[in-house]
Amino acid sequence: PSEKSRPQNEGTSSQPWLNPKPTPRAAEAQAAAETQEFKDRLREQEIHVKAERQSDKDKQFLVDKIAALRKTLEEQQVANHDLKVEASQAKEVARRLRSQFEYQDDDREALMRKLHIFKSENQR
Repeated sequence: PSEKSRPQNEGTSSQPWLNPKPTPRAAEAQAAAETQEFKDRLREQEIHVKAERQSDKDKQFLVDKIAALRKTLEEQQVANHDLKVEASQAKEVARRLRSQFEYQDDDREALMRKLHIFKSENQR
């Protein structure tokens, strides 16, 4: 072909007749580069999948932990209620014992007065 019939974009890939066939070394280098690029993309995807799996594990761990904490909270609330009931019962028992002690103390004082009166009368 003449100079005028050739397109002006010589040396581009759209013109295969201008690009020589790659040498075996160039083909190997290109294959190695493509392989390395594939390995890099694969490594990135593996990292991404591991991160997603770890994220899922972390989420599940948190869900399990929250469930365990809720169960513990419910158990503590039941125990708290039981302790409040026992405390109110203990206060009632303590009130009754104080009252009983006061009555017994009053009776003791009355008996001591009577004893003192009897001793006084006996000494006369």
